[in-house]
Order: sequence, then C-alpha cells, then structure tokens
Amino acid sequence: MVKRGVITKRQGNEIILIAESADKIQFRPLLCVISRLEAVPYYKVVRIGKKANPLSYEFILADLPQSAFDVVSIGSLLHG
Repeated sequence: MVKRGVITKRQGNEIILIAESADKIQFRPLLCVISRLEAVPYYKVVRIGKKANPLSYEFILADLPQSAFDVVSIGSLLHG
C-alpha cells in the first residue's frame, strides 16, 4: 500500500510495528460472509494479468463498510 501511495511510509512502518508486537493468536483465519447485494457497489473486477488464477472469477472489494459483512472466526469452529 505504501508503494501504491495508498498509505504513507510512516503509516506502513506503524503497521509493521503493530504486527511485530501483536500476539500470534491475533493472526487467525477468519471467514467473511458478504451479501452480494451489499458488495456490488464496492467491487472491481481483477484483470487477468493480476489474478491468482487466470481462469477464476476474482474481485476486489474496496472500502466495503463493516456493516456490509459478518466475520466468523474459523479457529472457534475448529476447536469448538
């Protein structure tokens, strides 16, 4: 994001510092459940050269408000 000019170098360094200071448990898999109707105004199609798999459907959801999705912690599902 720093290279793209979305955030400043100072902001990037702050993110790195936070990530290095955080407990590993804070980095766990999450499942985001997003309503298609809520997402449509925010999605952009990923160009073929930028896709992880050129045959897949890929979208970027930029600036999707938190009210538009639910988050499920995968770890809590796996460990009961």
